[in-house]
Amino acid sequence: MPIALTQYRVQSGERSNYAKEDGLINTVQGSLRSIGDQSKNGWGSGLILDPNQLTQDGATTGQALVWTSAGWVATTVAARSAFTVTSTIDIVNDGTEKDLFTGIAAGSTAGFLIPANGYDGIRVVAGGDYLNNTASGKKITLRLAAYDTSDATLKTMWQDISPALPNAATRRAWRLRVLIQPKPRPLSGIRRMASSGFFAMSDAAAPTTGLGKLLAPATTPLWAPFTSGYDPDTPPSTVASRLQFLLTHNAVDPNLSMRCLFARVEVTS
Repeated sequence: MPIALTQYRVQSGERSNYAKEDGLINTVQGSLRSIGDQSKNGWGSGLILDPNQLTQDGATTGQALVWTSAGWVATTVAARSAFTVTSTIDIVNDGTEKDLFTGIAAGSTAGFLIPANGYDGIRVVAGGDYLNNTASGKKITLRLAAYDTSDATLKTMWQDISPALPNAATRRAWRLRVLIQPKPRPLSGIRRMASSGFFAMSDAAAPTTGLGKLLAPATTPLWAPFTSGYDPDTPPSTVASRLQFLLTHNAVDPNLSMRCLFARVEVTS
């Protein structure tokens, strides 16, 4: 909006004129206030600026104003919640199936609670170490699952058993990354959990610092890119579920241990 400033200019030889300065400020403020009434200035409906505070007005809590072909539109900003593992979970001297996120037996109380109708995507990052300091090679069974609260059943997205892992006094590093999204199943159209990710575990050889020696891919003891597709009857996104990463040792021994040192599950709605 153009503002006529000629009347407020200080003329040659004229001293500072406070009346003109005040007039200029009042004129600019008035012009900015008039922006508030957008229907008079060709803007989309609703306020983009508060007439007094010059702040956004029209979007409520959790929303932002987005310019579209229809004008300014209040759009809900995707909310994100996160669950974290901050203490070490150690499944040791135990041959039962346990959740590496919580240390609890597989079932209705293990894992992270995913709210009903509460997500468009779930991202999982976790890591820890494994020790087989027994007298022989040992196997582990891993399972990514979700407890369906609607029918009280544990539903598997991915599961497999490892080859025998050689015994060693050194712990091996492991890492898990998963992306889960609700996908409509063919025919029924029901949106259920579908996942894709990978699990990897290092050799027992010690690196310069930490755990996990740099090795050629062919020598990596465990490497499992995986996906659940549409096949498993996983929980629908309309019900609450509990996401679990489950471990079963094939022997009970105090020198057989798998630890989760950290985990983060981010849920975006």
